[in-house]
Amino acid sequence: MTDTQPKGPYRLVTVNTAPERAKRLIGRMVEALKDRYTIIHVDNCETIEEVEPKVTEHQPDVLFCASMWTAEQSTAIFETARKLRPDIKTHAIPHGLQVERGPDAIVEYLVENVPKLLDAEHNNNNMLLRPTRLQAVAGLYTAHSKRFFSSSTPLKVELAYQLIEPSTQDKKRNGQPIVFMHGFMGNKLNNRSISKALARDLNRDIYIVDLRNHGDSPHTPEHTYTHLAEDVSDFIKQHHLGKTALIGHSMGAKAAMVLALQSPETVTALIPVDNAPVSAMLGSPFNDYVKGMKEISEAHVTKQSEADKILAKYEPSLAIRQFLLTNLIRDPENDNKTLKFRVPLDTLGSNLGEMADFPWKFDRENAANNTDLPTYTGPTLIVRGLQSKYVSEKRLPAVKHFFPNAEIAGIDAGHWVISEKPEEFRQAVIKFFRENDIE
Repeated sequence: MTDTQPKGPYRLVTVNTAPERAKRLIGRMVEALKDRYTIIHVDNCETIEEVEPKVTEHQPDVLFCASMWTAEQSTAIFETARKLRPDIKTHAIPHGLQVERGPDAIVEYLVENVPKLLDAEHNNNNMLLRPTRLQAVAGLYTAHSKRFFSSSTPLKVELAYQLIEPSTQDKKRNGQPIVFMHGFMGNKLNNRSISKALARDLNRDIYIVDLRNHGDSPHTPEHTYTHLAEDVSDFIKQHHLGKTALIGHSMGAKAAMVLALQSPETVTALIPVDNAPVSAMLGSPFNDYVKGMKEISEAHVTKQSEADKILAKYEPSLAIRQFLLTNLIRDPENDNKTLKFRVPLDTLGSNLGEMADFPWKFDRENAANNTDLPTYTGPTLIVRGLQSKYVSEKRLPAVKHFFPNAEIAGIDAGHWVISEKPEEFRQAVIKFFRENDIE
């Protein structure tokens, strides 16, 4: 081999819950290093359970663990790989790198550090790559086979989003931006039409986001309201939005409430839609949704009509079925012949209990137990569907405790208030902003 010939080939397997993102970023790294190394990205594991069969099948030379995995999970992944292939070189991408500096930082990091990994004669646990500034700040370091950091480090993701701007040519805005959060099994596009109308009427920028494990945002094993709120808080900081108004429906409503209660100084106004700050069972529909969607996945359907026929056994409403099926996409790993869900059904299904929960417990029977609960005293509009059970009369005391300045707007609709009655919702939001002179 001459000095001009690239080393390799090296077979690479990645462990990343967002396979398309992994393929995209690794592809950029491979292209950047092609004159020095021949690296073939043979496969990706979306779950820890996939590591053993895929390492057995491909016998990779290298395994990369994405930054969303905890220290314990990374260690388990690496140990599994090394039992099957003792000489495999393993590496964990630093936790939080993409959140702090964006996806380009991942590529830059790999281009800088992968040569050190590939040129090492063996997978020596004591051979450390030079820590990055982010690693030093976080108090962690990366080895060829392990990643060490506090397991309590929050697992954060970079949220996908779309910016909706007022149609006017005037660059001056009437106030701070709005961040709009969708509900369970939804995505940012659910709120695009109403956001365009509100951006026009209020002359404000509106950021519609995909919450973790939804839409185009990364998949993670953790899915709690604390994580969702922290993700949005990081998003606000990353985009230098300052104080923002928050609108959220259902799951997004609770995430918005948690953020306002945790960091009231960052929220200029709050609009939770058809959810209350209480722990309450979600009921069978959500379990049925997940069950039906899993059956669709196992059937390897090729048409949306086939998926709808299966889902109809679990949900009679065509509108709700159509909403859930917006998560169906063509499966590139099967030459786009079959459909698959872009949301991690196992993760969301196992976290339904978290979605029913709320971090703080309001005691209706004994007010003395509520004295230490946080409050958000800023302008708040609770929009509830009058045909829905989520913001019932018995839950209003909890609403008033956590949000003492809350106004209640009832709309003659079910849980899907915004899609059922978009004009009534728009009018309620406009009235709230104008009467409260929201910044």
